[in-house]
Amino acid sequence: MGDSDKEIKIIPKKQKRLRKLVAGDNPPVNVAAGKLIAFRTIGICFLIAVVIGLATTHPNAFHEFIRSYREQYHLMVYGTSNYCSRLFNFKDLLRILRENVYGQEKALDKIETIFRLHGNLSSIAIVGTAGVGKTYFINLVRNYYPWKDNVHHYVWSTYSEKDEDKFDQVNQFISKLSTCGHNIILIDDLLPKDKDFVLEYQHSVEKALSNSSRSIKLTVVYVFHIPRYTEASKTSYQDNMKYLENLGNIKTVIFNELTDLNVEKCIRKISSDLNVRLTQKQILDILRSIDVIKVGCKTVHAKITKYSEYML
Repeated sequence: MGDSDKEIKIIPKKQKRLRKLVAGDNPPVNVAAGKLIAFRTIGICFLIAVVIGLATTHPNAFHEFIRSYREQYHLMVYGTSNYCSRLFNFKDLLRILRENVYGQEKALDKIETIFRLHGNLSSIAIVGTAGVGKTYFINLVRNYYPWKDNVHHYVWSTYSEKDEDKFDQVNQFISKLSTCGHNIILIDDLLPKDKDFVLEYQHSVEKALSNSSRSIKLTVVYVFHIPRYTEASKTSYQDNMKYLENLGNIKTVIFNELTDLNVEKCIRKISSDLNVRLTQKQILDILRSIDVIKVGCKTVHAKITKYSEYML
């Protein structure tokens, strides 16, 4: 074999690629990704143009297209195509309330009447002392309301110290109201001194709905906590109740103070929910440790939890 034959070397493909890169001989650019983006952009633009053209030249067909799209979306997300247009069956919610809120039969009857006669706007003020079921009522409504996305809840006493900030916060709910189904705004833990805010907010709600070109159905629930006696202002329960009698277009629903029998039902219900078995004697022991007039069912959960720990 000659010298020329010895100098011949086979260069691996990997090394060839490296030499090409060093020499500046880059491989051709891959345009597939760029083409895909371009095609998608053109497709989206075409779809937008079709929708705009449909809206301007055939408005009825456009609305039908939007309606069909919404139905398919609701079917996928909520499991029903008539999510927005279905009727508000308050009887189901009322049944749950009656099974879980004790001693408030008259109040629930009045709430049922208000909801049955519901127009575009219904406003309710729930008024009562501690532990009578006001907040529990609110939580049940939140959990079982048919249009979950349309529930707007604010606890007046916890989020901010300034009333101006609170008002701005709840005022934002008005801009979020939907034409899909019914809306509900729940403002909890108000005090009698907040009456002026409630009247001002109610005015804002009424004005917004009357000026809106959209068909919006809304319920606003204001929940007032009435102290038995306010030492600082020397204001009695009766004085506070009288002060809240006139709330304009807001219908007042009074949650009465509970009896021993009502609180005993609370104990049985909550102990069952906590899977704590209590004898009749134990139930009566817990009942005797509660100031029914002052706190109602408010401390029952904590007392059963403590009692069950003691039993272990």
